[in-house]
Amino acid sequence: MANFNLDSFILYDNVRTDEAVETGVRIFNEFFYREYISYMETDYFQLQRLLLKAVGEEETEGSYWQNHICRLAARSANRFSLEASAGRDCGALMGLALKEIASLKALYHFDWERVAAAFGDSHISVCCAAPAPQPGSPLELVRKALTAETDQESMDFLYEYYKSHGVPSPAEGEPAE
Repeated sequence: MANFNLDSFILYDNVRTDEAVETGVRIFNEFFYREYISYMETDYFQLQRLLLKAVGEEETEGSYWQNHICRLAARSANRFSLEASAGRDCGALMGLALKEIASLKALYHFDWERVAAAFGDSHISVCCAAPAPQPGSPLELVRKALTAETDQESMDFLYEYYKSHGVPSPAEGEPAE
């Protein structure tokens, strides 16, 4: 994996500013340059605490990390998600949305097994562990988006998610982007 740049998120600014994502990316970027990263142990264990705090009732298949990325994508009140939730054509935003969806998919697929092994933690790492999926979780459509073969398919799944489920209003905890 190449160095990951969170600053490339424009639509999904909530992903860029999320403490767990910032910590995870910092760990991965260091791991990209050197696999000996034991000096980041504090960050690694803080990330696990953050992921456990973020657990919701809508968990789907995948690890705690993957569920966290799904929740962030689902809760992002950005121009693409707002247009999609209203059933409107996203027009000029399509290119930007496709680029950012590719980045969301890269985050979703971070290889936490290798990182956990560097900390001697591969069998108990929260980053790798999977919560029990909730039947009928609305996040299942977001998970399908982040595991779709093509970015276009991913965008179609996310569009459908936003159109069906909407996005939270700023009063529900996130500023409009």
